[in-house]
Amino acid sequence: MSDHRDLMKILSEKQVLECKGAEWFCKTIQKCKFDKLDVLIETVEKLS
Repeated sequence: MSDHRDLMKILSEKQVLECKGAEWFCKTIQKCKFDKLDVLIETVEKLS
């Protein structure tokens, strides 16, 4: 599993690409405390 820095880098890139159509997703990511990291990764994989 990627560490949080790698994941946040991926998420930052995804936010740039996806935020226009998924503001709720970006807001959720910004609030995330990694208590559901597996769900977060699954969501990122669906967007990629």
